[in-house]
Formats: sequence, structure tokens, C-alpha cells
Amino acid sequence: MDQAGRYRSVFAYCALLLLFVAGAVAAAAAASVPSDPAQLLRQAESIQPSNHTEFNELMRRLDEFTVRLSPQQELHRRYLAARQIAFAGNYAAALPSLTVIADQTVDPVLAFRASASVIDLLVAESLYEEAFARLNPLMDQLPKIKENDVRMQGLGVAAQLYNEAGQYDASIRYADQIIKESTNAESACRGWFYKSDALFESGSAQLPIDQLHGGTEACGKAGNTLFSLSFQYLLASFDMRQGRPESAVRLLQASYPEVLQAGFPPQVSEF
Repeated sequence: MDQAGRYRSVFAYCALLLLFVAGAVAAAAAASVPSDPAQLLRQAESIQPSNHTEFNELMRRLDEFTVRLSPQQELHRRYLAARQIAFAGNYAAALPSLTVIADQTVDPVLAFRASASVIDLLVAESLYEEAFARLNPLMDQLPKIKENDVRMQGLGVAAQLYNEAGQYDASIRYADQIIKESTNAESACRGWFYKSDALFESGSAQLPIDQLHGGTEACGKAGNTLFSLSFQYLLASFDMRQGRPESAVRLLQASYPEVLQAGFPPQVSEF
């Protein structure tokens, strides 16, 4: 596997970590820590996994309320804890917890999110047969999901899995659906990354002009998200394939400070 291929595997993990927060509130969490368990859960959802201090404080407060949590709130708390475990790189520990949550919760949205997250981890662990076995039931539930960010999670899982399986046309179809349904730059950037990655893995030497423009514009507006940084890496990979190492190095050097700031271990090691 070449360097871009290894980096694509890293972003099987990144897909999981970004989409763990599907359903999060759009605004940043307030500095004050609420005392209501439901508010604590909502606030914890809004925090990026790299913000360890604030997240750990909220989870500590939730632990204090364990006896007051409903069964569904407890599953939600465990979901958030599994997200943080995965971000730290302990995928083997996160997978069983997410599987239990996906199978036990009666909340259809949480079940969908947890199931999609399980598939992402299975892909990351190269357990493709198990991942495909879970994908069809997940896609059957997609028409019932109205929350846009949760739909993005399901579509992203499908795009990633088909890409890993070498079914690039199917991956591109799901990526196009992400782009079409996206309501913000971050989601659009995610779709453009999946589409461009499928094209790269299919052996293409360069991106079509419209795809280059669309991806660059969306990921530029998205800011320094894991997917926008991955899109820059992918552009560098295309440069390398076309024999332009100097351009590739410039792209990677420009992105490296943001990669360090994001602090996702597999991404840092690949850069």
C-alpha cells in the first residue's frame, strides 16, 4: 500500500471521530458547566474530541449523576466515553462498547449513530465482511432519519466502506449524495474528500477541474477540520503521482501546524 493508501486507512478512523458528534449542537459549548444531566450530555456532544480538559470535566460531572441517569442517558454517556476512547487510539476497547450501545438502545437516532460508528471501526480494522453485514440494515434505516448530520454519518460510512472494498463507483455515488444533501461547508468538504479519494484509489492521476474547485472551496470554508486537512493531503498525493514533489511538500508543510493542533494521533503520525 502506498502512502496515500495508508492515509486513506487513517481516515477510516477520522470518519468515525468526526461523525461521532453527529447531532451535536452547532455552537461551541459554554464555559459554565450545567448541573442537569440532559444539559451535560448535550454540552459534551458539542465538544471536539481534542478538547480533553473540558470534555473530561463534563464526563466527570456526568459520573456524579450516574444514579440519576435514565437507561437511555446512560447509554448516551457510554457512547460519548467510547468516542473519546477511540480518539485516544484504543479502537479495540471502543468497538465492544459501541456494539452494545447500537444493539441495546431504543433511541433510533443513537442506534443509527452507534451502528455507523461500529461499521467505521470495523473498516478501520479491515473487517470488511462484518462491516458489509451491518451496512445494509443501516442503509435500510436511512430514509427514516431526518437529522441532516446523522444522515451524513450514514452516507459517509457507505462511501468509506465501498472505497475500501474497491467499489469506487458506488463510493462516488454516496459521496455525491453527501455533497447534494450537505447544509454546511464541513459536510460538503467531507463529501468532496470521499469522492476525490475514490478517484485517487481508482488510479486517476489528477482531479477534474470542477472537482478540484468544489473540494478546495468547500474545505477552505470548513476551516481546519480533520477532513479539510485530509483533502490537502490528498491533493499532495495527486501532486506526487504527477511527479510534482515540491508542490506536495509545500502543501504538507502548510497543513502540518493545524494537524498538530488537531492532535489526532494517527493523523499526526502519517504527516
